[in-house]
Amino acid sequence: ATRNIIVMDIGINLSLNNKEKTNRLVGININVEDEYFDYIILPDGSKINTSKYTYNVNSNGSYTFTALSKKGMENKATINVGNIDKIAPQGTCILDENNDGSIIKITASDESGIKKYVYNNQDYTSSTINLPTFISNANVTIYDNANNTRDITCKVTPGASISNISNNGVIVTI
Repeated sequence: ATRNIIVMDIGINLSLNNKEKTNRLVGININVEDEYFDYIILPDGSKINTSKYTYNVNSNGSYTFTALSKKGMENKATINVGNIDKIAPQGTCILDENNDGSIIKITASDESGIKKYVYNNQDYTSSTINLPTFISNANVTIYDNANNTRDITCKVTPGASISNISNNGVIVTI
């Protein structure tokens, strides 16, 4: 009598619990489907005996998982993590005046992109903030899309001011 032996691969499903840019841990969800499941070897070399698990990582890279069955079958699966950003954005700003008030002009950059600027506890998405009043200094917090922040102090553009009025006319200091 001839017997047909069916060999099935161990199914490993990997997914990320967060695909958005983040400065936090990213969980890799592991789900092994095999009726003879034995254990999983995690990327750090440790073994777990559960077929569903979340493996947390704090840096970008390739992560390989190996599943083994009680029948000696082995399967590997790899997933790439590339959405972790722990680097704060870079930026500078200038505080200028116009006839109506003050203008904050921000120049900022980040690998994940700029999410918002916060001045005086108010959120702005534009890198130019027009204020209806005259201010003498400004501090801005830049947020990138992974929620990293950088606090910057705006450089004040020197303007003209009247320092003294004399019999000879106006003395202007710049």
